Amino acid sequence: KAKNSRLQCPEPLFQLLKSIIPPYRPSAKGGRPPADLRKIIDGIFYVLRTGIVWKDMPPCFASASTCHRYFQDGP
Repeated sequence: KAKNSRLQCPEPLFQLLKSIIPPYRPSAKGGRPPADLRKIIDGIFYVLRTGIVWKDMPPCFASASTCHRYFQDGP
C-alpha cells in the first residue's frame, strides 16, 4: 500500500474502477498470478499525480510495466 494516502485512489473511485476493469484471464500456457488490482490502480494514480516516468515508480506498487499496461488498456 502506498505510504501517503493522498497518492492513493479514493476508495469509492477504486470500487467503480474495479467494477469496469475486465477480469484477468490467465494464459492457457500458465504464467504469473495476477497482480493486486489495488496496487495497480494506486500505481497509476501515483504516476498521474506526481508526473514521474513509469520506470521510476516506487516498489510499493505493482510493477511499472504492469501499471502501464493496465493504463494503456484501460476501460
